[in-house]
Amino acid sequence: MNLIDYLVLAVYFSGMAGIGFWAMRQVKG
Repeated sequence: MNLIDYLVLAVYFSGMAGIGFWAMRQVKG
C-alpha cells in the first residue's frame, strides 16, 4: 500500500467512527 491508500483508509475509518459516535449521542439524547 502506498501513502494515498493509507490516507484514504484513515479518513474513511475516522469518518465511520465519528458518525457512529454522533448517532449514539443522538439516540441517547
